[in-house]
Parts: sequence; C-alpha cells; structure tokens
Amino acid sequence: MGEKEKAIYAPGELARVRNKLGVSDPDEARRMAALLGGEVGRERDSDEERARTRARRDDGDASGRRDSDAAAASGRRSAGTGAADSGRGARKRRLQTLDPKRGEDEEEAARDARKEKLPPEDDPELPVRAGYLERFRMDRFAAQSEFDIKTAGQVLAAFFNFAGKAADYVSPAFVKRRMNDYYRQIETLVVSTRSLLPRNNLKRGEQLRKTSPFAYQILDTIRCENIEKISNDLAKIQGHPRQARVEDFADILRAIYRPLFILERLDFDSHIRGAYKILYKKLYLEHPLDAEEKYQNLIRMALAAFREVRRGLHYSLYPLLMKLLSDRWLPYETFFEERKNRFLAFIGAGAGDQIVPGVVTAAEERAEAEAGADTGEAQSAERGEAPGGAQDAAQPSGAAGAAAGSDAASPKGNAPRAPRSSAPAPKAASAPRPDSEADDAELAAEKRAVNKGLETLETLFPRAGWQNSASFPDFYPYFADMFSLGEKGAVLIAPSDPLQQVMVLMRVLEELFFALRYVSFGTVIKPDGAPERLDESLEPLMNDWRYHYEQGFEKEYLPRLNEYVRLLEGSSEERNSRYCKKILTEMHALKRLIFLPFYKFEMLVPVSIQKKDVYPVYPKVRQLRRGLTAAAAGIEKGLKEGGAARRAVCEGVQNPWAPYEFQVPNPVSRRLNALLSPQNRTNASLIFCALAVTAVLDFLVNNEHSWAYTSPPGAPFRSKNNEGIFPQAGVDGRIDADAIFRQTMKKR
Repeated sequence: MGEKEKAIYAPGELARVRNKLGVSDPDEARRMAALLGGEVGRERDSDEERARTRARRDDGDASGRRDSDAAAASGRRSAGTGAADSGRGARKRRLQTLDPKRGEDEEEAARDARKEKLPPEDDPELPVRAGYLERFRMDRFAAQSEFDIKTAGQVLAAFFNFAGKAADYVSPAFVKRRMNDYYRQIETLVVSTRSLLPRNNLKRGEQLRKTSPFAYQILDTIRCENIEKISNDLAKIQGHPRQARVEDFADILRAIYRPLFILERLDFDSHIRGAYKILYKKLYLEHPLDAEEKYQNLIRMALAAFREVRRGLHYSLYPLLMKLLSDRWLPYETFFEERKNRFLAFIGAGAGDQIVPGVVTAAEERAEAEAGADTGEAQSAERGEAPGGAQDAAQPSGAAGAAAGSDAASPKGNAPRAPRSSAPAPKAASAPRPDSEADDAELAAEKRAVNKGLETLETLFPRAGWQNSASFPDFYPYFADMFSLGEKGAVLIAPSDPLQQVMVLMRVLEELFFALRYVSFGTVIKPDGAPERLDESLEPLMNDWRYHYEQGFEKEYLPRLNEYVRLLEGSSEERNSRYCKKILTEMHALKRLIFLPFYKFEMLVPVSIQKKDVYPVYPKVRQLRRGLTAAAAGIEKGLKEGGAARRAVCEGVQNPWAPYEFQVPNPVSRRLNALLSPQNRTNASLIFCALAVTAVLDFLVNNEHSWAYTSPPGAPFRSKNNEGIFPQAGVDGRIDADAIFRQTMKKR
C-alpha cells in the first residue's frame, strides 16, 4: 500500500486552526503533533491557489448549461416530494453555505478577481521592473537642476547599464544639502504646530477637539508627523552619502507623503489657515500676551512652511518616489493618479484615511462663535474698550498678514478687521444704509484728483509716460540721470513693478520739499471741530522723507534685489537654494510692509521681518496728502476772496502769496520756473503741485483698486523683454529728459 498523501489546505488555514486551539508558537504545534501522532498537511501557495481558482472558474463556465439543466431537472423531481425531503435539502444547503473552507475559497477567489482587474503596472503586489529606456529617462529627469537627485555621472552610468542590475545611487549633493533644506521645512512646520498644540497638553487638545473636531484633526495630523524617524534615517544615509541608494529613502518618503495625502483634499485658505485661526482664539483666551508676542509668529512660520511643503517639497521629491513605484517616466500631473494603488500601498493608507471637508455641525458653529466672542471681549478689556469693538486677534497684522497672504493691513491705522463669526449677525433696525450716491461722488472726486496729478506730472516731465502709468512704462531711462537712480542698483527694478513708480514719485516730492519747508503752515479746523496745526504734522514728514526713502529702498529693498539677481546669475544650486527663496520672500515682505499694503504674494520660506523692524512709507503718504489737502482747501477759499491781489488770508497757510524759494535749483524747480509766470511762482502754486503728485502716489499705494494691485505681479527684476527669466543689468540707452522738455516748451 502506497504512502498516504498529506492533506492540502487553503492559505492561512493552519494558522487559523492553531489560533483557535490557543497554540501560536510553531514549535509548540510541532511538539503537540509528535505527541498526538498523525500527519500535518501543508498549505497551498499563492500560485497554486490562483491556478486552482482559475480552473474552478473555467470548469464552472464550461459546465454552466449542464449545471443549470441538472438544477432544473432536480427541481422537477423535488416538486412531488414531501416536506421531509424538502427539509433535508434545506439542511444540506445550510451546511454547504456555512462550510468555512468553501467560504474561504470563495473569498480568496473574489480577491483574485479584484487583483486581476488592476493593471500590472499599478498592482502593488507585482515588483517594479523598468526597462532600459525608461530607467535612463527617469534618471535624466531626476538629474535636472530643479531636483539634483542624480549626478551627470550617474546618468551616464545608467546609459551604459543595459541589464539594470547596477546599484541605483543618489547624488551626494542631494543627500547632504537638498535633503537638509527639505527636512528644515518639515521640521519648521511640525515643531511650530507642536509648540502651539503640544502632544502632552491633553487639556488644550481636548478643548480644541470639543470646539472644532475638524480643526483638531488637521492640526493633529501635522503635529504627529514622525520627524524624529526622518531625522534618524537621514542621519544614517548622510553618514555614507556616496553609497546612498534610491531604496534607502523609502521610509523617509513614506513619512513625508502620508500626512500630505491625508490633507490633500483640504483648501489652504479656508481649511488649513482656518484651523490655525481657531487654535489661536483658544490660545488667546489662555494667555493674551503670549498669543500676540509668540503664537502669531509660530502660526506665521507654520503656514509658510506648510505651503512650501505642500507645493514645493511634494513636487521636488516626486522623481525619487517615481523611481520606487513606477516602471516608466510619468509627468507630475498624472503620476499620482496612474500609480494610485502602488502609492497608497507604499504609504500604507487608503482613500478613507483622507480628511474630507464636511458640513460644520451646529455645535461647532456655536463653539467657534463663542470662541470669537470671548476673544473679542478679552482684547477689548485689555485695551479698556467696550466688548463690541474687538479686533480679530486671529488675523495676523504686518508681517503675519504677509505670511498668510490674505487681507492687507489698512493704511488708516493698520487695524485688523473685526472677527467674522459663523453665526448670523443680528440685524440692527436703526443701522444707516450706505449712501451709494455719496460713494459715487467720492470715487469721481478721487478719479479727478488722480487725473489732475497725472496731467501735472506729464506737464513737468513730457513724454515720460505718466498718462499711461497703468501700462507700466519704463521710467528708468527717463529719470536715471535726473535723480541719479543708478547708484544703488535701481536699474534692476522691473518696469512692471509698481516700486519703480513709487521711487520716482518719492524723488519728485523730495525735490519739491526743498521749497515747501519755507512755507509757514498754520492751523486748520478739522471736521470734528478740533484745531490742528499743519506745521506740526507736515514738517516732520518733509524732514524725514529722505530718511524713509533711504531706509526703504537703499538699505532694505535694493541690497536684497542685488543679491537675488546675483544668485539667479549663479549656479543652479544657488538659484534653487533655500537662501535664494529667503531673499525673494524678504523682498516681497518688505514691499508690502513698507510701500504697498495691499500687495499679495506667496511666502516661500518663513522670514522674521516684522512691521516694527521697518519704517512704512504708505501711512506717511496718506498723512502728507491729508495735510496738503487741508492747506489747499484754505488757499481755494482765499482765491475766492481775491487771492494775491487782495492779500486774502488763507486758513492753514500764513504766506501763500509769497514767492516759493529754492535755495539750490534742482530739476523740478527749473521746470516749475519755466512753466509758471513770475507772478504765479508762489507758495500756493507749490502746494497745489505737491498735492497733485501726492494724490497720484497716495492712490497708487493706498488704494487697493489702483493699477499697482489690479495688474498681476511679474518678476521683481529687470529682464529681457520683461519675460522674468534672465536678469538684465542695464538698459540699452537713456533718454535726455532736459532736451525733451526744452523742445516741448518751444512748441507751447
């Protein structure tokens, strides 16, 4: 009699039997088998199971008609049987349904059917095998300067690697420098969030969870990112940078991409920033001083780092991820879709793990509204105000607003906007409605003032292009020699950058101030009935005007612009470095903090520049226009009463009819002398001229509807054909503005 064949079981069946018996140790199982006797069968491997399933499915398909005929005949035979036979058939069918072995086989068959539906290139259970051409294509793509994952030598080695068995090395520069920059971005994001919401502060976390579970879920995902493991794995790789391989980065990529995938469906402005805003309200209630002095800066850093990680880092590391998960090169736009299953299996997540923006419950709305109300009352009490006039502590001001990239600071005192509660605001029965006619009249008056100012500038500087300021003509060739603009690198400012117009207008006003200082300003009555001395408000402005110009342009902005252009003209490593991004972000922040309060930009890296560290120009411009407008209104009343002929008294100006005095002639004074008759070269004419120029500058910087904000910002540096690609260090030729003025005067 032949040897009895061992029993064959479905995969995993022996393990399930051992678990039911309470024997989990394989050695213990073997010892029990030796004591009890008998033979232990074996389990089918995956290949045998697939073959068995396909054979069973093929047999079922081939005999489908036969089985259906047999079932019909069986039904006819059983039609005349008694209840006993029916009962036996029912019991038999129940036993077949509850057979565990059969159920496992069917489940395994269903899994195999699902697997067969996946394309081979996106099946996580199949190994990644890239062909020669695709390997070379991916290596060449990874070697581009924006990634620096591969060196030129490694790409050349891939070209001669036909078999594909050589080690897939990574650039040492990428290991030592690029990865350090990437890790700092992640570390800034996680550490800042942990400082705001510490994992060991259970009370704060529980309060936030009750207030807004959605915000808590977002922040908890960010703070729980395993930067410790990323740091340890990176340190091991950097210990031998020349032996670093693509597969060595698998765990690091997994730790980076998993939280980004979980937060992928959330909007940055409404969800991510909103979560930090809700947390800030809670923190303000705990420690108001810490919230303003410390937490605002942490939120600023976290938001900037999150934006950089989501947009920059997610893209910069994708060639490395593609070499692990794809058998061919795929563009970034389609990679995560075409390799979705491999990617999800790689990070150990599913579509259900993503945080989906849902409908906010009524409880969350009430909690957030109460948090906003409590914050407002706390702020008002601290300032000694009524609770109804609270400011929004969660809206960063100054550089915080620049990092968030949202609402600009108001030029009238820079007060943040009032908090917007999610609950409906109560209706005020006696609230006055806005007067649309008055608004239209104010807009029309503003338009006339700006047009008058542009006409005055075009008269003083003919053919400079002031009438077409909204199209951003290049003012540098016209004003370079007139105001010596080339000394500090002003030529590098792009013509499409509003700062070029701000610079020229500030220099024109500076030339007018040399004579305006000799005007004796007096007292005016403000609309509320209180007196105001114009000399006390205007003289400090004129005396400090040059200082603000030098601080804003020559000390803060232009040195950074020069450094940024130098980096762009350097190596690819310098152009893509974190330092280069830092310089560019600081330029954007300074532009907003000093000159253009409504300027919006994307913060690439966190910067430490704050409003208290700089000297803003835009509020000075508004103050200057307000004072000159009051003086001009007094002069207009004097003109109606006879003007210089009757030596009429003008409110706010004590010597309006005296000749203006330029002790040293300058380009602007010479043009005024040529345009005005001797009897009109008075302080009154000087004030009107200065007000016209100030009106243009004030509209440009302090009106969010001016051409400085409505046109999309381009590159901040001068470039060939204004394309923003290659910096241009000079202009082809300069314009002789004095010759143009003389020709224009001859034609008058």
